[in-house]
Amino acid sequence: MVLIFIYGPAAVGKLTTAKSLSKITGYPIFHNHLSFDLVASIFKFGEADFLRLNDKIRLMMFEEAAKKQIKGLIFTFCYSDPLDNNFIKKTIKVIEKHKSRIFFIHLNCDKSILFERVKNISRQNSGKI
Repeated sequence: MVLIFIYGPAAVGKLTTAKSLSKITGYPIFHNHLSFDLVASIFKFGEADFLRLNDKIRLMMFEEAAKKQIKGLIFTFCYSDPLDNNFIKKTIKVIEKHKSRIFFIHLNCDKSILFERVKNISRQNSGKI
């Protein structure tokens, strides 16, 4: 399996990029809000239980996809240093355990563009900041 791990700040275009890449590769998208919204429906964002369960769900999905030898998976992620370093290490371990590959793609843009994108109605409709 190939895990394409797209990361960057909020509103940089991670999901937009993932959708375009999915059309080209045929890989499914595991958008970070799928697990985030699930866990946030019960646990408060930032609390220990929220962080633990969100990471666990994501890692279980990576593990199962790699076990089933799914050709590829695209994952979007809003990385925060150093908070997310342990999750990144665990992700690499899961992927390598199954002889799979991971490619990290960092998206970034000018802050003025981010401030414009963050106001987009599509972000508001999906509960994004």
